[in-house]
Amino acid sequence: MEGRLLLWVYLLSGGVSLVTLLRRRRKVDRLPAAFLVLFTAAAAAGLRFPALQTAAVWAGGAGFVLLFVVPGLLVRLARRQALRGRFDRAFRLFRPACLLFGSPGLRAERDVYRAVAEAGPGADLLAAEVRARLARHGGSGADRRPARVTLCLAGTLVLVHLLVSLGGSTRSVLTLLEAGADYGPLVRAGEAWRLLTAVFLHIGLLHLVFNVLAVLVIGRWVEPEIGAARTLSVFLLSGILGNVVSLVFLGGPELISAGASGGAMGLAGCAAALRLPRRRDRTAARQLSALLLVIGATVFLGLVEEGIDNGAHLGGLAAGFVMGILSLRSGPRSDRAAAVSAGLLLAAAAASGALALGGLPGWRKAARVETEAFTLSVPGRFETHREAEAWVLRRPPLGEIRIEVAPGRSEAVLIALLRLEQAKAEFERERRQDPDLEVTASGPELPSGPGVHRIGTVRASARGTGRRIDLYLATAPDSARAAVLRFDLPAGDETVRRRIRAAVLSSFRLR
Repeated sequence: MEGRLLLWVYLLSGGVSLVTLLRRRRKVDRLPAAFLVLFTAAAAAGLRFPALQTAAVWAGGAGFVLLFVVPGLLVRLARRQALRGRFDRAFRLFRPACLLFGSPGLRAERDVYRAVAEAGPGADLLAAEVRARLARHGGSGADRRPARVTLCLAGTLVLVHLLVSLGGSTRSVLTLLEAGADYGPLVRAGEAWRLLTAVFLHIGLLHLVFNVLAVLVIGRWVEPEIGAARTLSVFLLSGILGNVVSLVFLGGPELISAGASGGAMGLAGCAAALRLPRRRDRTAARQLSALLLVIGATVFLGLVEEGIDNGAHLGGLAAGFVMGILSLRSGPRSDRAAAVSAGLLLAAAAASGALALGGLPGWRKAARVETEAFTLSVPGRFETHREAEAWVLRRPPLGEIRIEVAPGRSEAVLIALLRLEQAKAEFERERRQDPDLEVTASGPELPSGPGVHRIGTVRASARGTGRRIDLYLATAPDSARAAVLRFDLPAGDETVRRRIRAAVLSSFRLR
């Protein structure tokens, strides 16, 4: 999933840059154009051929750094040298930056530094004028004012991710539910605080990095214009309303949603609304174009890739745009109403976090399951009921456990092998609908253990995700009876598999 998202980012950024380069009314620079063609071709090949995905991600990452990161760093270093009067060093830093990916404006700035450096001491007035312009550009303007709330938001997202990581993998369904992810059945059951806590959770490191960068970049455009209180209000309300839209209109019944992307899209919508009246200004027009590209790419990725919550994106975007329009028509950015609303939102966030922490024991505490045939322990909130000859323990979306008790070991082995074939046939039917689905099966296996032996495993995966079924044969040490335990759990969720499977197998006892 992460690899495909990176490849889409590389393809979109490289394609847009290549089109921009070819549209210039001058001779096309061959080196950047060739690099961009190779860059986009590698990303496209990785998306088309799964076997090439890993190599394409590494090649695309190297190209992204070379074409989009290195030139920007060189330009920043060069301008610092120019502010210190070292124009010869500034010119030497600008040369590779313009060679890799130069624009007419950067080339003109490079020529100025070269002219000042070659003129020597005789160009003191010109050097002073250039340094004064650089100082005005870097030290003033709305986009250079402090953005303290934006920095605090980014730091909070990183801190929450680290804290959640201490309790389990942030890719784990169980960990996310414990920490307060948005999940329809639980929200409808009264846990509405999840609409807020989900804004601060992220599924994996790449998800966190994308959202933190978006908040940092766009928040620094928004906060100086509308103030800290309104910026916080836009982020939180957009995140909450995005989760509501996802839950009510676009989310599936078993969708688990988490992430600050709704809040980030709200900031993007607000920034776009603030720049629409100033779209004739060159800087505002350039920023508006960048915002529209980011918004379009985000929505596009949500359409072409599974597992991306476009409902949160669209809901947050609409909420942020409306609040941006309202900010244009309201009073000064430091008005008292905005400060009060931000304070109320912070209080709601604190209460929501307290509710999330209070709900952890319900998930963490092992619940004892006792029937006339067996006893066992599983993590809390599993529902138990009888289906024909089997007992079923189910907790969507964590999966389910089926238990069938047989009068003897041989009958249990036959039941287990039958269930193994049934699971494989079920996955094979799904495979006919999804050509990318891979199905593997193994069995029978009877390794030694304290009353529990594994019969076999069925694993189904599509693009790295899917389900996995493990079958275990449990025997009673003082009787001929045996039981078959079928674990139907998420294939890639090691936290769920480790905690639930270990709790059940270590406590399972036949009566």
